[in-house]
Amino acid sequence: MARKKEKGDVLNPYALDRVTGHFVIPNASGRVDEDGIVEFYDPEKHKGHLTCPKCEKPNLHFKPERPTAGDKKTRRDHFARNAGEDHDLFCEVGIMALEYPSQDRVIDHEKAPYVYMNASNLTKRPPYKSVFNKAAAYIPQKSLSLIPTWLKAITYTKNNHDFDSIGNADFKDRPRLNPITSVKDFIRVIKTLTPQKLQDTWVINNGVAVKISNMIVRAGQKSMLRSDDDMQASRENAGLPTKFLMARDGQFDRFAALLHTEQLDIKYPVLLHFKVEHAPKYMEQGKDRRMRIDLPKFMVENPFRKSNTPARLALPEVAVVPYVHIKDPAIFASIKEGDEFFAIAHPYLFKDDGLNGAYRQHFDILRPCDIIKMTQQELADDIKKATKAREAHALRKAEKAKSPTSAPTSDPAPIPA
Repeated sequence: MARKKEKGDVLNPYALDRVTGHFVIPNASGRVDEDGIVEFYDPEKHKGHLTCPKCEKPNLHFKPERPTAGDKKTRRDHFARNAGEDHDLFCEVGIMALEYPSQDRVIDHEKAPYVYMNASNLTKRPPYKSVFNKAAAYIPQKSLSLIPTWLKAITYTKNNHDFDSIGNADFKDRPRLNPITSVKDFIRVIKTLTPQKLQDTWVINNGVAVKISNMIVRAGQKSMLRSDDDMQASRENAGLPTKFLMARDGQFDRFAALLHTEQLDIKYPVLLHFKVEHAPKYMEQGKDRRMRIDLPKFMVENPFRKSNTPARLALPEVAVVPYVHIKDPAIFASIKEGDEFFAIAHPYLFKDDGLNGAYRQHFDILRPCDIIKMTQQELADDIKKATKAREAHALRKAEKAKSPTSAPTSDPAPIPA
């Protein structure tokens, strides 16, 4: 009986034969971007000893072309991992979307990838504003470690999640990852990619493209109090507009940056890390019961004092009060005081009346699959494990290449076109 495809299953357009060391591709599937001998799949020759060509950990089996459920499309021949097996921690194949090379899209695997996030379509709030639907791809200019910056927006018409929909030629040859549909998917991308690729990886959600590093929102470990001159210098170094509101305490720069994007009507989910410092509060509204988790508040520059004609009664700073907002009762039981979590959250901003009114910044967590109990140290440890696994694999591969027995016994065959 054929194994039912699991959610998040990895589909490989080609495989590696453990016995011969040759690359194997399904019949007429295209080509592979590898140097070496390449063969078409033959069950009598290859069945039972195929593995991932990148990490060489999971066993793979051949899946013939067949229609996909629910539509008229056909999934081409490919290889899938055996039940209960997975790619190594560092293996990018484990998160890559199944794509075959073509004349229209030649993938440059040296580039950092992009990935679609399917999360905001389940929000129970009113629809996002027009900029969310029309889309905007943002290109970073200068980088400041804690502040996302943008140079310009490029609008486009969505085209069935095709790479051209980004409206940026740089995306055309970037690899594409499997969509992020849960917080575990998001964290797996962080743990799998090298730090260099992660810094240049883009996440696309409802037409807004954001660097993944700018989507991770968490308070720093240490307080970084700054003077007015320090904040202005930070703004200038990052190429930010004068109206960009800076946090007095630099560890909250990620939170403060969201105030700016909200004012520009740019909305996107974030990966929020938070600790439950105090017992959660419950609020009743009609038949709905909500959980509220207060996060540490911080101060930002008062926009009324930054105008051309500052109001005389406006204070230099105003408070920002962030909190987590949960409506799904299935999540309530998992929230305990003292625990830390990572969650895909949807930021929303409200402003109290008056010159010195506080900002109410809350983060909606919509589904149980959008939150996971995990400390920052646990995530850092997982990243270190993936790095060590990547280095160990590279060492084994280098030693294998030096071995006399690893040399091919015949001249390499041409790669099938």
